[in-house]
Amino acid sequence: MKHYLAAFLWASISTTAMADEHRFSAGGTIGFTHIPSEDAELTGDRLSGASFGAVLRYDYDMSNGPFVGLHLDWSVETASTESYSILDNDAIFTASWKNEWSMSFLGRIGKDFGKVSPYIGGGLALSSMELSGSATFAGITPYASISIKRVFVGGKAVIGADIGLSDNVQLFLQGEYAKYGKRKFAFGEAVSETGKSSYNAKLGILILF
Repeated sequence: MKHYLAAFLWASISTTAMADEHRFSAGGTIGFTHIPSEDAELTGDRLSGASFGAVLRYDYDMSNGPFVGLHLDWSVETASTESYSILDNDAIFTASWKNEWSMSFLGRIGKDFGKVSPYIGGGLALSSMELSGSATFAGITPYASISIKRVFVGGKAVIGADIGLSDNVQLFLQGEYAKYGKRKFAFGEAVSETGKSSYNAKLGILILF
C-alpha cells in the first residue's frame, strides 16, 4: 500500500511540474504618449506623440494558477512642443521641449483564459527629456542658446492583456501611467525645477521562445 501511495504522489508531483511553463519572448511596440504639462510657464502646451520600441519578457506560468513575469522595454518617443516667454520688454525666450526615450523594468502578474491573458504590473521607469532654447533681443538673431538633457526617474503602473495568435506569436495591448521625480533646468540665472508624468497606450507583438 505504501508503494502505491508513493507512486501516486510522485506521479502527481511530476504532472504538476510538467504543467508549469517557463516562457521567454521578444518583440516590438508602437504606441501613443501623452505628457501633461506640470510647469506651464516652461512647457506651454501638453506634449503628445508616437512611440516605437522593443520588449523582452520572461514569464513563469504556474499550473492551474496565475503567471508571474518580468518585463523590460525601451522606446523612442516623438512628443515635442514649443513655448514662448517674455523675459523683459524686448527679449523673448523660445523653449523647445522634446521627449527622447523611455524605458522600464516591471514585474507583472496575470491569468490565462484561453487565448486571452489579462495582467497588471508595475516597477521602475526612466525617461529622457531635452530642453532647447534661445533668447532673441528686439527681433535680432538669437544672442544666447541652450540645450539641456535630463533623465527622469520614477515609477510606472500598467494594465493590459496578451492575445495568442499561434503557439509562438502573441499580441498585447497595454495601458501605462508613469510618475517621475523633479529635475532642474537652468538658463543663466533662471532656474526651474519641473516634474513629469505620462500616459501611454501600446500595441505590441511578441515571438515566444
